[in-house]
Amino acid sequence: MIEFVTVSGAAFIIKCSDDFLTVELFETMSSSTLTAEYSLL
Repeated sequence: MIEFVTVSGAAFIIKCSDDFLTVELFETMSSSTLTAEYSLL
């Protein structure tokens, strides 16, 4: 499952697999990406 959410110039990409929840914050202004990964185990 992949969710794509855009909030005021920043895009959140949420990917959910069986074991991991990955949240990527992509700032369209500065083109930088911040990734947080959570283990669901």
